[in-house]
Amino acid sequence: NMHSGKLERCLNGHTDSVNAIAVSADGSRIFSGCFDKTIKIWNLQLGREERSFSGHTGAVLAVAVSPIGDLIASADNDKTVCIWSLELGRSSMNFIGHTAAVSSVAFSSDGSRIVSASSDKTLKIWNLVSGKEELTLLGHTDWVNAVVACPDGRRVISGSDDDTVRVWDLQSGKEERCMRGHTDSVNCVAASPDGFRVVSGSEDKTVKVWNLESGDEEGSICIHTGRVKAVAVSSDGTRFVSGSNDKTCVVTSLIFPFSYLAIFGYSSPVVHQVTLSEESSAPSLLRRLRVLPSVT
Repeated sequence: NMHSGKLERCLNGHTDSVNAIAVSADGSRIFSGCFDKTIKIWNLQLGREERSFSGHTGAVLAVAVSPIGDLIASADNDKTVCIWSLELGRSSMNFIGHTAAVSSVAFSSDGSRIVSASSDKTLKIWNLVSGKEELTLLGHTDWVNAVVACPDGRRVISGSDDDTVRVWDLQSGKEERCMRGHTDSVNCVAASPDGFRVVSGSEDKTVKVWNLESGDEEGSICIHTGRVKAVAVSSDGTRFVSGSNDKTCVVTSLIFPFSYLAIFGYSSPVVHQVTLSEESSAPSLLRRLRVLPSVT
């Protein structure tokens, strides 16, 4: 809980290191991907597993949920992107085209496309209607670790081991902007809900805030003492959270001068991924921080 800093619930069921999580738009479910090659769906109100999907032949490295919550996308180190139908309770299509592990996936804002990032140095756009690859995005010179789709539906943002954050046109696949400033690999990226800012976390232990329109760096947060593995922006766009292998999550204002709001310690060796959800709780909003530890 972001107000008390206390652990609310621990969800047990995976048999290996958990690599990825996504939260439904209404905050009622969490989707997790694991080295045990499964994706699990968790009911947060009941605190228990609802369903488990099996079918990947490699460790699941990334998960994403569609805007309306009917589909899950997952990716593994066996180069595959899988789409799972919650209605059917099974895989509805697979995308094969990357030549190395797929590290990150994201749905477009209208839910019609999937964007995947890979250690083959490329991003790919897949059409969920035709079931085919639309475009391959070329420009990164090293592994691509993260991808996020902008809320405007026009752009996607990626982070890479080449130390850059790049902005791409979703329709043409062309690179719009390359933002340089990190001095080591970019592990994670997140976009503000208004589409004006990008937050990135790096092996250089910093979190940077970028202006998406100008490409300028607006701020650099240097509170972490370890590599920054995860970032997420709140749905109201006023704050973001970063997770690090220094065993902390830091909540920071996304309004200049980017002051720190809270710091949470964690017992795991690495905070591998975080996501924020906001649930209506009259008369105010109850804000919860989802933290994913990893042993790798």
